[in-house]
This record gives sequence, structure tokens and C-alpha cells, in this order.
Amino acid sequence: TREKIHLITEIPCAGDMDLVGKEMSVTRFEWPTKSMINTALAAQPDRAIVERMTFDHRFPMWLADHMTIFRLTEEVAFEKTSVGQNLLPVAMARLAEDLSRPGEQDQIEYWLNEISARSRLASSVQFFALKKDSQAARGIQVDSSGKFARKMNGFSDPTYMYLSYRVENMNFAMTGLADLNRCLVDLSNIYRSPMSLMSSFESDAESFLYPGFHCQGASPAPDLK
Repeated sequence: TREKIHLITEIPCAGDMDLVGKEMSVTRFEWPTKSMINTALAAQPDRAIVERMTFDHRFPMWLADHMTIFRLTEEVAFEKTSVGQNLLPVAMARLAEDLSRPGEQDQIEYWLNEISARSRLASSVQFFALKKDSQAARGIQVDSSGKFARKMNGFSDPTYMYLSYRVENMNFAMTGLADLNRCLVDLSNIYRSPMSLMSSFESDAESFLYPGFHCQGASPAPDLK
């Protein structure tokens, strides 16, 4: 709305300017209540089932419990396995199965907490990625544009865990949580050394764990069909 300014009108940063009698734009927000949101969602019509987006939710829910979201890229959303299956449901089923084996996520949980506590960006939003890689890579990725660019633009580099998959020679395979957990054991052994921060990893909260930590070469899971 447009409202006139009076002597008692509170105007941020107005200073000594003579604004009395002039008009200003005023915006008032009314936020919906929880019951209003539920009512709106319940009133939505039935929607078509999208096969590639119908998957086991246990792993995304486990990530959510650790204040982390799954990074869904176009490549992962539309990728298919060697036998024509949509990749996302197959991958999520495999990760849900990995979660059913206790004791194989202790290092992952530790580093999710460390990254959240020490990375400025991850303290607001942290994610977990799945990306294509022929070398069965997994570990911690830091997408850095460099110290100078960060200083000039005020950006924080994302620090996040990832697994990988590959589709080649009519075979589909992906690394699993156990592979990532074993990789992070090696990182823990290095990082806890007093000399580690002077050589491999920055303690800078804008780019925590730069340049990242990666493991490659281990045999990924067998063909998933």
C-alpha cells in the first residue's frame, strides 16, 4: 500500500531528511499457518506418477536427520543403467540397503558433523552428491573458485561428500557407503595429525577441507540389474 509519512512514522535510515507528508510504499506479510498449508496440500489433484522420481526414501531421510540434502542433478535424474532402468531408484535402493548394515557409517556421520560445524556454507546448507566417474571415486569434494575470488565476491566454497557411479561396457556399478566410510577413515588418520593443516587442508571456514579428499580404484559394487 501507499501511506503518508507522519512525525511518528518509523523510517529506517531516514536521518534528518524532511519526509513528513510524503508517501512511501509499505508491504505487510501474512504467513500461512500449518493448518492452512495442510489444507492446501490436501486439496491438490492426483498427479501422474513419474517413474524415475519414485524411489526408496530411506537414504534421503537419513541425510535429513543429519541436516543434509541429496544433490539431485539433471544428469542423475535422467541417467539410466546398462539395462535401461532409471538410475535414481536403483541408486537409492542400494544406499537404503547400505544403511541396513550398522557400523558402516560411523566415519560418514562424524564428517557430516565436522563439515557442518567448520564450513561456513555447510552450517547453512550441506548436501550429498552422486556423480559419474569411471575410477570409482568417493570422498569429500570442495568446489573452490580460489582465495582471491572468494575474497572479492564474498562466496563460500561448498564442501560435501560424494559417491560415484559408472555405466560402461553394458555394466552399471556404483560405490557404496561402506566404500566411502573406509575412505574417510584414512582422512581421519591424516586430519588428526597436528601437521595436516599445514600441508593438505585449509582450516578456512570459507573453504573447509580444501582441496578435498578422494579415494579411487577400489572395486565398486557389482552390476545392479
